[in-house]
Amino acid sequence: MNPSRYRWAAPGDVNAFFGLMLDNVMNLVILAGILILVYGFPERLVYTRMFPGTALGVMFG
Repeated sequence: MNPSRYRWAAPGDVNAFFGLMLDNVMNLVILAGILILVYGFPERLVYTRMFPGTALGVMFG
């Protein structure tokens, strides 16, 4: 019996990557809007501290 090998890439992987990326970007856009418009957070804080921190957390976390 020959065990099947794990495929590292499949035809739908690129589509899934862009779908997940778009979902994450939209979450950040909505979060920024709520923090700035509803809670009155300073734009500079959201864009220069929170977004880069979130990106680093996603990449290395």
